[in-house]
Amino acid sequence: MRKKLPHFIMLLLIIAMCYPIVFLVTGSFMGEGELIEKIGVIFGAVKGRYTSWSMLPENPNIWSYIKVLFDSPEFFTAFWNTIKIALITLALQCIVNISAAWGLAVYDFPGKKSVLRLYIILLILPFQVLMLPQYLVMDRLGLTDTIWAVILPMVFSPQFIFILYYFFRKIPDHIIDAARTEGASEWKIFIYIGLPLCRTGLLAAAVLSAAECFNIIEQPLLFFKTKTLWPLSLYLPNAKMDKVGENFVAAVLSLLPLVLVYLYGLSCIEEDVTSKK
Repeated sequence: MRKKLPHFIMLLLIIAMCYPIVFLVTGSFMGEGELIEKIGVIFGAVKGRYTSWSMLPENPNIWSYIKVLFDSPEFFTAFWNTIKIALITLALQCIVNISAAWGLAVYDFPGKKSVLRLYIILLILPFQVLMLPQYLVMDRLGLTDTIWAVILPMVFSPQFIFILYYFFRKIPDHIIDAARTEGASEWKIFIYIGLPLCRTGLLAAAVLSAAECFNIIEQPLLFFKTKTLWPLSLYLPNAKMDKVGENFVAAVLSLLPLVLVYLYGLSCIEEDVTSKK
């Protein structure tokens, strides 16, 4: 019985974590009338009753999907804004942060420990603390109300560097010393030894960074004045009762890129771990 208890608790946790996704998918196939009947009280459309929900729609249909896919230019604008921010941020993070993590992990220089402590401090600081200085810098550079105001502060991500730093630190020193003895340049050591051995850490950092790009709220609220620049994280909360079905569909579609990134990253990590055994 004691052996089965942890599995039972884990099963309950999995169900609790999966329920919001099931909730979204179920709601995306409900008609507007059914949604108003079940959750209309939240929006004030129905009074004198409690909210209710069912795991399966009474009359499933794909009308909301048709509206979003063929008659919602605002959703596609927000969707591609999010994709653009995520892809550019990830590309710049790979260029800047991988080399920074490699330098911190492999080379010794004065003040190295102080730099690491600074990264730890930046890692635990909430965005609200950095909000004012970031806004002042972006405003002075003339980048407010552009996607670069959101992208540039995220490029120098302490989380990305911190993850890669500890993966690079696991590379045995004798491997790097042997490569130097054989005449390999520092650049070749980084490309042919550092990156292949830290592929798992790079994928993990990339998946976490992509999730962060999809979930940013404060940054676009602070820097964007034009609604056409809004990402999905700002588009989705503007739910209205007359379009609640479309919002369920938009939420489901916005999950798909993250799910694909996660599945791809997970499969690559599993292959990498298996190959090293």
